[in-house]
Amino acid sequence: MRQPLLANTIELIARDEGRSFYHGTMAKMLVADMQAHGSEYRISDLAMYRSQAVKPVRRDWQNYSMYGTPPPAGSIASIKIAEDLLNSRIDLHCQQAPDIMATARAGRRILQARYSHISNCLRDPYLFMKFADSVIVNQSGDVVENGNTTHLCVIDQQGMLVSMTLTLGSHFGTGQFSPAGFFYNNGLR
Repeated sequence: MRQPLLANTIELIARDEGRSFYHGTMAKMLVADMQAHGSEYRISDLAMYRSQAVKPVRRDWQNYSMYGTPPPAGSIASIKIAEDLLNSRIDLHCQQAPDIMATARAGRRILQARYSHISNCLRDPYLFMKFADSVIVNQSGDVVENGNTTHLCVIDQQGMLVSMTLTLGSHFGTGQFSPAGFFYNNGLR
């Protein structure tokens, strides 16, 4: 699949370190497009946005290190699921997909639990791993989810790693395709 609009957008953002996306002609184009579809976003909203560098969560497994975004993101659940899958030696090419989905759903249930001690677990990956080990996995279900999240990781020969996560919410987000080559997240409605 070729996506020349998105490729041009990513190249421009890389070239000017995102200035055009938050302040320049791209920002004006995106805000005009969003407003044409009922959004109340303004140029100043994009201009005021500041990304934050955060220390990743790390979990070592054998000769590997797994990294993820710290809470409130679900990385520690994903890392725990990956660790369990690796330890169980499940053949990902066999018919055990329901078991894998059950493990993933258990991670989701952990994050959705409403107990007071959960917040402490989420702040401390060790406590989370201990708590997650106590959860009994006994649910499987459909493989298809009701949302769209795409995660890309790229590593070059020098070890530089870049990752990107795009969450649209429900399928195709708002359903509006931006002139910059991507769909808008549902949160923009």
